[in-house]
Amino acid sequence: MSDDPIIPARVYPAGTPLPPAAGAPPQPPLGPDFIPPWRAAPPPPPAKVPPPAAIEVHHVHTHIVVAPEPELEGPSIWERLADWIRPRQTIIGLAAAVVPYPAYGHSLATAWAATLSDARDTGSIGAAYALAGVALTIALLINRRRHTWWARALLATAVIGGTGALGWYDPITLLTGVRP
Repeated sequence: MSDDPIIPARVYPAGTPLPPAAGAPPQPPLGPDFIPPWRAAPPPPPAKVPPPAAIEVHHVHTHIVVAPEPELEGPSIWERLADWIRPRQTIIGLAAAVVPYPAYGHSLATAWAATLSDARDTGSIGAAYALAGVALTIALLINRRRHTWWARALLATAVIGGTGALGWYDPITLLTGVRP
């Protein structure tokens, strides 16, 4: 930018046309009859269109009869429950989880309950609950993927044996913070 002041070279009186810019084509002279385009008269209206011929209206009725599609009924809630329970696997799995083994005198469920009870007594209550929750989650995932009796036995062991982590006074401790 230049700090030089602007000095006007020429002053044009009002009504004097400006000279053309350098390199611009010369403009035609404006005569006394010149009207700028924005002040020109509007174009004439289009010629009248003859009226249309008489219109004939035909009224047609079409009836489409659609037979309702039969509703597809899925299995009833009892059938879905029986599919989920899988009675044969559940009975065999429950028996494997709760029948005591002669060599040990304990079942899988009671052994798991004793393990969680020991974790509760020696460790912390939260550790026993966490251990029971992890075992139950794993058993649920295995049972969901495998439709076998041993998957049901794991689930029954985790559910029944998970009671070893429970204490009668836990809801009161949870609500009030008071320990026995």
